[in-house]
Amino acid sequence: MSKTALVTGATGGLGQHLLRALSREGYQIRASGRNSVIGNSLNSSTCQFIGGDLRDSMHIQELVKNVDVVFHCAALSSPWGPMSDFRAMNVTMTQNLLDAAIATKVAKFIHVSTPSIYFNHTDQLDIPENANLPSNFVNAYAATKAEAEQRVLAAPIQSAIIRPRGIFGEFDTVLVPRILKVAAKGKIPIFNHGQAMVDVTYGGNVADAMVAMDQRIDRLNNRIFNLSNDEPMPIATLLKKVFDAMGQNVKLKNMPFGLVHSLTRVIEATSLALGRKSEPKFLPYPVALMRYSQTLDIAAAKRELGYRPTVTVDQGLARFVEWHKGKSL
Repeated sequence: MSKTALVTGATGGLGQHLLRALSREGYQIRASGRNSVIGNSLNSSTCQFIGGDLRDSMHIQELVKNVDVVFHCAALSSPWGPMSDFRAMNVTMTQNLLDAAIATKVAKFIHVSTPSIYFNHTDQLDIPENANLPSNFVNAYAATKAEAEQRVLAAPIQSAIIRPRGIFGEFDTVLVPRILKVAAKGKIPIFNHGQAMVDVTYGGNVADAMVAMDQRIDRLNNRIFNLSNDEPMPIATLLKKVFDAMGQNVKLKNMPFGLVHSLTRVIEATSLALGRKSEPKFLPYPVALMRYSQTLDIAAAKRELGYRPTVTVDQGLARFVEWHKGKSL
């Protein structure tokens, strides 16, 4: 008998990878997302898209009926925006979904979090899941995702949490597109000659790990897993791979981090003071990510989920390029 899964954020990059993985495993899928155009294209014999607002408790009650497992991918993920928006989307929405799942006796809850909660403006290599978190989070996104994790762990439902680093691949509208946007004029700033070590993760690999979490959750209740492609590399190397894959000639321009970071703080403060709605091109957190190393220890995912990345960074970038070309036609 097939299981029924609810996937929130199904029209986002990770959500679409997860739908593929669940379909391969024979799940019946109920999909929720903000993009109705993408959502309606997801309907199939195994997937039903139901549009609506996850801040609407009646809508959530309808979504979780007769569901065996919730995969909660939906979030407000951005380095920019008012705290009230992040709390509504990342904390209140998660709590409402948990409450509805518990009330309707959903068995399992798989929650997508972020390694942004580790960031503390220092180099951090092989960060374990039980690392001490900073007293002040780097931004509203990290702060609210950390709070959402606590809500999930405290809830009376079988749960597990995943913290994937730098998701990319087909359907990516965030990581690689942001890099390409900054490099649109043929150069991109780097700091300390691009030596900071970084991890990224192909979206399909994340989806495979999430399916494994559901299948093994009986012995993994309340566990948290870091995830990456297990290919840490200097950021200069990653950028070169991106631009080579795209066939672009982009120069890496080494710049003084302190000066640039200070300027981005001024830009951020000014934009907030003026009440600007659009995200500034340069912000402190993305700039700091290019200066400080951050790699994850994924031993737990390997040991307890049997996780092995099946798609490499190079292969994932090639898949992004093919998808991006098709989208641009």
